[in-house]
Amino acid sequence: HQPGIDLLFEVIDARNLLFGSEMVGAVRGIDPETGFYFDDTKRYIDALGLSREDRFNVFEGNARRVYPRLDAALKTHDKAALYYETAPGFTGYSLGAMGEDAVLGFRHYFRFSRVAIVSDVGWLRNAVAAFHPLFPCPVRLYHPGEAAAAKRWIETGQM
Repeated sequence: HQPGIDLLFEVIDARNLLFGSEMVGAVRGIDPETGFYFDDTKRYIDALGLSREDRFNVFEGNARRVYPRLDAALKTHDKAALYYETAPGFTGYSLGAMGEDAVLGFRHYFRFSRVAIVSDVGWLRNAVAAFHPLFPCPVRLYHPGEAAAAKRWIETGQM
């Protein structure tokens, strides 16, 4: 919650913090006091009003520093495969999370080699089916029981 995030950033320098979030949809439900999904934790960081540099460090820069192999891979590979799986019982995610996904997608639009989406959520499957022709790479939909096949396709490009 916001007071905890506020305290965290008062005590620890932003150069030593990594933002991480569990799989969207892993925590079901909307907080009746705020109207936000319980797992929409990014909004607490957004509310801090961080400088551009601190925001970059928390969301990306620190992870690249702590995980140098990740940084090297991102610098040396032109393309990456994307695997996306919704949690059981996933019903939706916040407008803020949707916006962040869109920014990520547009920022790296031509860097995806293939995209696998594993979900049994009807509206998500329908959206992917409708918009996948706009992607510059192959996009495949899988049901949860096909997750192993989706991972195999992401890792090898083979069915």
